[in-house]
Amino acid sequence: MKTVPQKYKDFVKDCAQKAAWLIGVSHYEIDIHYMSEKSEDDCCTRTKRGMMTTDRRYLRGTLRLYPCVLKDWESGNKKEVKDVVFHEISHLVTQHLYDVGVATYRDDGEMRDAWETLTEVVSRLALRIDDNENNNGKKK
Repeated sequence: MKTVPQKYKDFVKDCAQKAAWLIGVSHYEIDIHYMSEKSEDDCCTRTKRGMMTTDRRYLRGTLRLYPCVLKDWESGNKKEVKDVVFHEISHLVTQHLYDVGVATYRDDGEMRDAWETLTEVVSRLALRIDDNENNNGKKK
């Protein structure tokens, strides 16, 4: 099994923490697993480069990154690594809506609750972007 470079781990952790803070899920505990084998899908396509499993009750997420993401990092493509990590962290926000959407039994209140939660996250993101643009990222 190939060892995972510490600099890569540090980069991924920094990306995960930044993404979680930016989208309002920094209260989640996130474990990061570096997989040694390709995913069931063809890992070298966009379909499955990483995977997030979410436990909403205990506010935990497990991020799995597949070897092709490490290859991107080794080739200097840090933007692709960041894109994958940010995408997977975003599942922490959208998981509730997904869970309600696929539930066999749900009522209008459950769907509205999931919708409002996701809407609040999007609203906070927009406010952070606006604040950053208007204040050049400086706190008042």
